Amino acid sequence: VNELNDRLKDKVLNECGSMRVLSMASPLELSSIFTEVNILEQVSRNQRLKIDDLLKEFQAEASSNSFDHLGFGHRRAIKKVSGIDLVKQQEKLLIVGKPGAGKPTFLKHIALQCCKRVLFSNLLPIFITLKDFAEKEGSPSLLEYIIQELSNWEVYDYEIEGLFKERRVLLLLDGLDEVKSEDLHWVNSQIQSFSNSFHGNRFIMTCR
Repeated sequence: VNELNDRLKDKVLNECGSMRVLSMASPLELSSIFTEVNILEQVSRNQRLKIDDLLKEFQAEASSNSFDHLGFGHRRAIKKVSGIDLVKQQEKLLIVGKPGAGKPTFLKHIALQCCKRVLFSNLLPIFITLKDFAEKEGSPSLLEYIIQELSNWEVYDYEIEGLFKERRVLLLLDGLDEVKSEDLHWVNSQIQSFSNSFHGNRFIMTCR
């Protein structure tokens, strides 16, 4: 893990160390824009509330000049946990958030922390943009795609397969929602099959 991490450090820093914000001419260092993330363990839209309860909250928010949307205040009643703590607890994690919520930023932060041996020092971080995977010429499998992406950094197929089999990889899959609808079923099946074949590794995926 440490040997491959050293070989891939520049790749991780290049892909995850900065982000281009809106139409700025040059990217910003990730450390300058990242803030600690708290996550709702329960998706708020899955709450079941009576219409009377929603109307009462709406009226209360309207009278207090609150900027909350209808029913949004109930989110505060749901337990929030540290994003980092949740990542440590869960072997497989799907992070759902609205546009602009900071999903790629959070995922890149995790990759950097792992690369710097601050988080999961026994794992190799691999960051994958799912849109690029879905549109890769030749439609390689997820494992083939990962091997291709790392081959330019003197990382060989047997090394990658060996680490996955030894459960020593943190696989970060960014932007399922950015995959074209016609490719979505295939990409989903690839992820499902891959996670089943290499269970015991850590998987984090983001989606709107």
